[in-house]
Amino acid sequence: FTGDAGRTSFKLGHHPVGPNSMILADFNRRGASAEYRSADQRAKLTGFTMHSEPITGFRSGFGVSSDDHQTSGAIVVFNPIKSAPERLFISTTYVNSSGQDVGTSAIDTTKGTGTGSATGDAGGLSTSGLTHEGQAVGLVADGTTQNKRWRFRGEYARSEFDFNGINVASGKEDDDAYSLVAVYTPKERLIKTNPLTWNLGFEHRRIGQLFRTLTNPGLLSDRLSDRAYMSANYKGWALNATAGTESDNVDDDPLLPRVRQDLYSINATFTPTTAEVAVTPEAKPGDPTPPSAQLKKFNLFDKPTYTLAFARTDQEMKKIPSGFSGTLTKNLHHVISANASFTPGKWTWTAGHAFTISDDDSANILPANRNSFTNNITDLGFSVPINERVTIAPTLQFNLQDN
Repeated sequence: FTGDAGRTSFKLGHHPVGPNSMILADFNRRGASAEYRSADQRAKLTGFTMHSEPITGFRSGFGVSSDDHQTSGAIVVFNPIKSAPERLFISTTYVNSSGQDVGTSAIDTTKGTGTGSATGDAGGLSTSGLTHEGQAVGLVADGTTQNKRWRFRGEYARSEFDFNGINVASGKEDDDAYSLVAVYTPKERLIKTNPLTWNLGFEHRRIGQLFRTLTNPGLLSDRLSDRAYMSANYKGWALNATAGTESDNVDDDPLLPRVRQDLYSINATFTPTTAEVAVTPEAKPGDPTPPSAQLKKFNLFDKPTYTLAFARTDQEMKKIPSGFSGTLTKNLHHVISANASFTPGKWTWTAGHAFTISDDDSANILPANRNSFTNNITDLGFSVPINERVTIAPTLQFNLQDN
């Protein structure tokens, strides 16, 4: 349900709240929110209360009445430059949450035992069943220079979170996080009448070991990362590349190890830009009626898009504390993939192949138990719309792994 009354609007039911930040990201839940906009549209205040976990059916009603599974907060967005409001965007967010922690987590709450904090892997779904409670506040400033060549973004956030559950004597743990981003976009350049656009970006981010919010469960805690990235587009070509490094144990705890990851990836996509023009022959004297336009023949490989990608991840334990008895991590991971998609009509089909090489040289593990392997995946898929609401999309996949 949505409604408006002058400069005030409200929503009731499933809907997202934002903008995204380190404490609130892709948060789409059932609940209620209200928004007030200033007369000049340069300021906006949003208040919301929503169910902390995803719900279906009509359990918990409209999602506004469950005390132990409720998230409430406020967001203020302001554009301070009156003459050019799009050049600077400032927002501050406050959330107060209670509920289950369902998301990606790499935190080891046994800090100081020598078992390690984050292991540097992708983490997994954490569903302890405990009811947690926490608060977080964040500030974001995002702006561009006058010529719009440079974009700068800075964010700082602080959280309090009870990792052991509500009403436990240990209480809440507090920590902070910040990120800095700079992106350069030069003026568009024409090469043989075709525009070339590209940009280059840099990001530095630090997430504290005990930084945690229920409204951004996918954010990995205990991470220090730096990365550079670029993208370019020219005449049907799109190129994206990233290079970066990240490590854990950001507090430099002498009792914990430190695992470092170096990550590199490049992705190239090509979509041919062929003009489809119907050819209509000129009428000749004596023709009873002008001939119709030539009908386009069926082409199984019509409207193609080709993608080639490469990614490399190098992971190694760089700091080993005294008396450490865990795994001395060291592994290398490569993925090479190719994909093609075609649209002969209203339906689409795709074919692709991915080749993975993983070498595990971690110490303290017997060679017979090391997880070194190659993996080949080939897939063929179709997407056929039946009507506006129904689409059939079968996929056939063949997977061969050599361990």
